[in-house]
Amino acid sequence: MTELTVLLIHFNDSRIFKTIDVLNATSFRSKIHLHVQDGGSAEEMVSEIKSSLLNNDTIVCEKDSGIFDGINRAMRHVKSPYFTWIGCDDIIDESYNWGEVSELFANSNVACVQSKVEYFKNNKITRICRAHDNSFLLYSLGVPFYHFGSTWDSKILLHNIQFDMKYRVAADFGFFYKLFKLGYRSNALDSSIVYLGDGGNSSANIGARINGYRDIFKQYGIKIFFPIFMLVRLFFKLSTKYGHRNIVSKN
Repeated sequence: MTELTVLLIHFNDSRIFKTIDVLNATSFRSKIHLHVQDGGSAEEMVSEIKSSLLNNDTIVCEKDSGIFDGINRAMRHVKSPYFTWIGCDDIIDESYNWGEVSELFANSNVACVQSKVEYFKNNKITRICRAHDNSFLLYSLGVPFYHFGSTWDSKILLHNIQFDMKYRVAADFGFFYKLFKLGYRSNALDSSIVYLGDGGNSSANIGARINGYRDIFKQYGIKIFFPIFMLVRLFFKLSTKYGHRNIVSKN
């Protein structure tokens, strides 16, 4: 039985081939079930994706309403005790230290291990976001949670919580908010890195960020805390490291 399901969300993007090739080259590939959730790409591309997959991997092609709807659909195909998700322009290589991630799950009472995420463009790191322990209280106060750097215990799927597509930009906030409210918490592992492509960052512009915070406010139960939430988010935003350096891969 595989230990980790990697959900790869895709639509008509040729960068997926590098993502799969790098994942296939990892030392822990035999422990992975890769599931590609394709939003309806051209037949030629789907055929090429299939040729890159291993025997245990799966691909489902069906139209979706965006990245979060794609993750909702993909979560039905988790086949292992733990799972994570990435976009088709993101990279999991040896820097995603599966040995330490799985050990942390085994030795601590957490539902999620949060990895550090490093955004890149043209193989240059552009910004770095550290991993943070999180819980319902901390998340409510604004401590950030990077959903593409999260690895989950599959037991959370028993609650059938999904990304709410009414909140297009901030659907991830409500998803994690509900899980943390159930008493789940995360642990941080800065020695594990997931590389995220800048091209797919939906909150990269000011308008998207404003809409995202508006959606968060709509979902927020205790609105008197919202100004504190905004200040905490601003603090972590300002503490993000920016700059340019090459991706250091252990591949």
